[in-house]
Amino acid sequence: MDVQKTIEAINAQLDNIKDPVAIAIITQLLNIIEYQAQEIKELKAENQKLRNEISKLKGGSGKPNIRPQSNGNHSSEKDRKPRDQQKNNKKS
Repeated sequence: MDVQKTIEAINAQLDNIKDPVAIAIITQLLNIIEYQAQEIKELKAENQKLRNEISKLKGGSGKPNIRPQSNGNHSSEKDRKPRDQQKNNKKS
């Protein structure tokens, strides 16, 4: 569940609510949810870091740092174009 997208969707619907007290309460609740989601994300990262450290201390290798896969093809335009293949004649 993507908390940020859900919060943005709810914020878009706040204009439909006419009661100013309800709007204030919902806004405060959304702020709390957003703060807690960020806190959870940070705690999960710290927890994983500590697990890796424990694994290393026990003699393991820990979790490897793998960079996320980048989007797009990084080859040049020249490399992406199909080439005409030439047949090589065998000389006996």
